[in-house]
Amino acid sequence: MKGLAIICLSIVITAGVISCNTSSDEYTGPVLTLYGSAGCGHCGYYKMRLDSAHVKYIFKDVEKNKDMLNEMLAVVNKKGKHPYIAYPVIAFDSLVLINPPPDSLLALLGKN
Repeated sequence: MKGLAIICLSIVITAGVISCNTSSDEYTGPVLTLYGSAGCGHCGYYKMRLDSAHVKYIFKDVEKNKDMLNEMLAVVNKKGKHPYIAYPVIAFDSLVLINPPPDSLLALLGKN
C-alpha cells in the first residue's frame, strides 16, 4: 500500500459493494481493506470501531460481489492462512488478519 493514495469520502460504488471511509485527515496509518458482508453484525461492529478511531478503510462486501470474494480468498491463500475464514478479514501492508479482536487491531494501529 505504500505510495498509494486513496481519496474518497463516504462513497458507495456498485450498490454498496465497496465503501470507503476517510473520516479524518489526522490519521496517517495504512488504509485497511475490510472484507466481509453488509449483513454481518460483526463486520458492522468493526466498521463502527474503525470509524470511531478515525481509521481509514475500504469495505468490500464479498457476498455481493464474486470478484471481491475471489480477491479475499487470494489474499488469504497468499499468506497460507486457515482452511476456514471468518468475517471480517482485514488486510493492510503485508498483514492479513482473520477476525482479529478489535482492541488488538486498534492497538496494532496505535489507536488504543
